[in-house]
Amino acid sequence: MEDLLSWDVPFDHLEAPQGLASRVEAVEKEGVRAWRVLFFQRPSDGAKEGPAVLGTRVLPEPSGLPPLTLEGSTLAFAGWRLALLGLPHGLLLPAYRPLLDGAPYPALGLTFPLGGARCYGLGERARGLERRGGRYWNLTADRFPRPGQDPLYQAHPLILCLRGARALGLLLDESAPSFFDLGFSHPGEGRVLALAPRLDLYLLEGEVLEVVRGLTLLTGRPLMPPLWALGYHQSRYSYMHEEALKEVFRRFQEEDLPLESLWLDIHDGQEEGAWREVRGAFDGKRLHLFLEEPREGVMAEVLGMPRPLRVRGGVWREGRLLLDLGKGEAWARWA
Repeated sequence: MEDLLSWDVPFDHLEAPQGLASRVEAVEKEGVRAWRVLFFQRPSDGAKEGPAVLGTRVLPEPSGLPPLTLEGSTLAFAGWRLALLGLPHGLLLPAYRPLLDGAPYPALGLTFPLGGARCYGLGERARGLERRGGRYWNLTADRFPRPGQDPLYQAHPLILCLRGARALGLLLDESAPSFFDLGFSHPGEGRVLALAPRLDLYLLEGEVLEVVRGLTLLTGRPLMPPLWALGYHQSRYSYMHEEALKEVFRRFQEEDLPLESLWLDIHDGQEEGAWREVRGAFDGKRLHLFLEEPREGVMAEVLGMPRPLRVRGGVWREGRLLLDLGKGEAWARWA
């Protein structure tokens, strides 16, 4: 992963791909209309669906959509021109060539002039909201933030490019690692690369809120979290002993500050339903009783995981027990 995140993508070596097939169709989902353009090299990819966008309906006519034309390997849409290009297989990092099935397919990408557009999107990043001038991997990586890098636990391959009051929404529906260079390598050019033998795009254009609404309906919106999850949560890397955790709880009450939850991070967890002792610093039964002592306006609970609702996982340490949210009873308990 480190080699990929530090890779200087050789965009200057992009070239027009050969033997490329495409699907261009107007689609609708929950009242939102968009263009879908799928470029592929393997015949089996012609039937690709998802993973982010599922359940769309192909429209017999693209009414209500700006015209889209495909001229050779160039897309023209709502005043934007996006050129489809490929990065030769031999220029890819060897460890990531298997993402293209080990066959000598080029990785597919796009270039497009940015003009005076402002760029947003790509999820939470270690920089300001404006994305222009940066480069971004869509790859979940666990690293400490450093300027110019994106080590966050998210991958959102979609961008909003604004020209005045109008916005272009571009969603790359690929689970393979992808790279967005929005004027970093060349100030006036946007560049996108997916480490995959196909490129599955959804394109929307309109007023900003209209495009944002369309993108969220295409991918599906998350369920609203429980009310307690919207309050203030206190956490830090670790509370090294039980009294430190209790003191934080007391101080919040003394200062009359709102507090919905206290999180114990990776040094303190539950295994087999009992508090794991760290250097003897925590007594799970005593801590549970402390939190459940009657206090005016306070309702507290130590969230445990009954054995039937747990699955084993490998988060930080092998054999950790995780809540299985695929079970209705577990979801109801958590939410």
